Amino acid sequence: MELLELILSFFFECFMTGFVETMADIVLRVFEFGSSPGSWSEYESRRNKKPSPLLTLLWYTIIASALAYGSVLLFPKHLIHNEFMRTINLVTTPVLIGFIMRGHGRRLEKKDLPAIRLDSFWYGFAFALTFALVRFFLAD
Repeated sequence: MELLELILSFFFECFMTGFVETMADIVLRVFEFGSSPGSWSEYESRRNKKPSPLLTLLWYTIIASALAYGSVLLFPKHLIHNEFMRTINLVTTPVLIGFIMRGHGRRLEKKDLPAIRLDSFWYGFAFALTFALVRFFLAD
């Protein structure tokens, strides 16, 4: 029974990380579109002027930290109770989310839809790792 609980809590933690990252992706897309005044062509011209990768990475880590802190407020206890499984989760979930985001970005490119930097492995990995680290250290 304890093994089943560990497995379910691991998948729930993965789901929560993926869910929060998807919600952050939607929010970032809305802010990215809403921050550009004027027509769609002005939006497209501003979109071609991307900020530096380091600044983007900093932005994603700040957002991931804030969202993770919010999740700690909502779920103050660790969702995975076993220390070893939490450590495994800390390593595997960001890698898994990075691959998922890379796949999402490739799917958008195949459909000729715009992708943001979060739709790549390293930005998705950094976002999920930041989220997981904040939860790892702040949750009870």
